[in-house]
Amino acid sequence: MEGASVGFFAHVDNSDRRGQLSATEATTDANGMVTVTYTTLAADDNKHIFIMANTPEDDDWIERGTYILASNEASLLTGRAINPFTGEPCSGRRP
Repeated sequence: MEGASVGFFAHVDNSDRRGQLSATEATTDANGMVTVTYTTLAADDNKHIFIMANTPEDDDWIERGTYILASNEASLLTGRAINPFTGEPCSGRRP
């Protein structure tokens, strides 16, 4: 769904790392996708970084999180925001 608002969060060892994200909020494109980059810090080396994305859906929020391991290689995570109960793309809008 184009135009859905998606929020992003990042944490390492209970430390807020949102400042390492290229954006903390983005809007889905015509393919229902957004791109946000996480730039690792030297202090992140060999640590698990928790990345969470959320989007509003009707009167609730849909949240999904994953862990990535910081190393000297790049990672790319992709996904689409869908309502887990209906399988339909999220509108990302509240009434």
